[in-house]
Amino acid sequence: MIYFVKPGDMLWQIALKLNTTVQAILRFNTICNPNLIIVGDLIYLPDSDNDTPAGRTPFYVIKRGDTLRCLAGVFEMNLQDLIYMNRDRIQNPDLILPGNELLVLPFFHVGYYPPTLVYNMKSAINLYGCEGLLTTTDARVTFEGNYVLAWEGLGKDGIPYLLELLNDPCYSLRYYAAKSLGKIASNQADVLAALGKASGDSNAVVAEMAKNALKRINLVQTYGKRIHVITENVNLLSEPGKEAGLIRTLPSGTEFIGLEWRIPGLNFSYFDYVKILSTGETGFIFRFIQATTYYMI
Repeated sequence: MIYFVKPGDMLWQIALKLNTTVQAILRFNTICNPNLIIVGDLIYLPDSDNDTPAGRTPFYVIKRGDTLRCLAGVFEMNLQDLIYMNRDRIQNPDLILPGNELLVLPFFHVGYYPPTLVYNMKSAINLYGCEGLLTTTDARVTFEGNYVLAWEGLGKDGIPYLLELLNDPCYSLRYYAAKSLGKIASNQADVLAALGKASGDSNAVVAEMAKNALKRINLVQTYGKRIHVITENVNLLSEPGKEAGLIRTLPSGTEFIGLEWRIPGLNFSYFDYVKILSTGETGFIFRFIQATTYYMI
C-alpha cells in the first residue's frame, strides 16, 4: 500500500486512515523524526507477504529531520562506513541536506580492497564465460548488486583499476568498468578520455554504456549525483506492481531522479519511484533482476 503525505497530515492521522499504527509506519519507512513529515513524502505499508522496509538500498534520498547517525542505525550500518562511501556527496557529516541522495551499501566497509574486486570479477569468467557475465542472471545479480556498487563505494580510489578493466579482452568486463565509472561520475581527464575511446568500442553494448557514462558524468556536474541515466529500455508504471498500467517505455539515455528507492511489491518484487527530468512524469520502475538497479547508472 502506498500513501502520499497530504497537507496537514500527521503520522497518527495517517495511521488511522490506513487502519494501522504509527509503530508499523515507522517500521516500514525511514523516518528519523516522527514529528516531521513532508507533503508529498511516500509512506509504504505491506499488503503482501513481502515485509521488507521501503527506501533503503542502494540509495536513499535525505529527508528533513534525518541525521547520519540515525540513518546508519536504520540501515544497520557502521556510521564510518556510511560516511566513507558518501565522502564525495557530503561535505559535512553533521550537516546533511534534504533532497541529496546517499549511497547505502550494508555489505561495504572501509578498507574494501580494489585488487580483490578485480580478481573476483576476472575469476567469474571461469564460471560463466565472458558472454555469460552479461547474459546469465546469477552473474548479473553478483556484478550489478555487488561489484558495480562496490566500485561506486570506493569512488575515486577505484578509478585506476577500472581504467585497466576498460581495456580488458572480455567485453563484459569492459561494460561493467564503463558502468562503474559512470556511477562514480568523476570528470577527471583520464576518465573522460578513456570513456571517450570506449564510446567507439567494437562491441555495441560497451560503446553504448560508455556514452551513457559520459552523459551522466556531465549531468552530475550540474545536478549532482541524484541524477541518473537509464541504460536499458524499461517500462515506467503507474503503480508499484508488475501488472500496473504502462505510462510509457523509457529508452536508454533517459535522465531521471529517484524519489524513493526499493519499494516492495507482491511476491518479493521491488520498484523504484522516479521522476523523469525532461517531462516531469513520475512513475515506478520494476527491478526485475532480483532487486538490483541493473537498469541505470
